[in-house]
Amino acid sequence: QRLRLQRAALLLASRADPVKLLAEQCGFKNEYHFSTAFKRQHGLAPSHYRNLHHPAFKTGQG
Repeated sequence: QRLRLQRAALLLASRADPVKLLAEQCGFKNEYHFSTAFKRQHGLAPSHYRNLHHPAFKTGQG
């Protein structure tokens, strides 16, 4: 599961696909299970992780 979550983090930071699709691509049975596991591993919900790490989603703070 740790490897699937690492892959998910890379995909969230590099793709704009819906979280549900990325969860399926990483082998999670549903978006809720994925989101819970991701938050436990990374300390952030997938959408918040994407907002911080994906260039197209970053907010112009600074």
